[in-house]
Amino acid sequence: MQYMKTRAVLNVEESDRLSFLPYMFGNDFMIAELQVYA
Repeated sequence: MQYMKTRAVLNVEESDRLSFLPYMFGNDFMIAELQVYA
């Protein structure tokens, strides 16, 4: 259950993080990011 709570928090923050992550790390990092949360 703790995992689901943590996942919910990550989902809420996802929209904010996606706004600046591409500029910091580039597309390669975004691909890795999507694989982690897939």
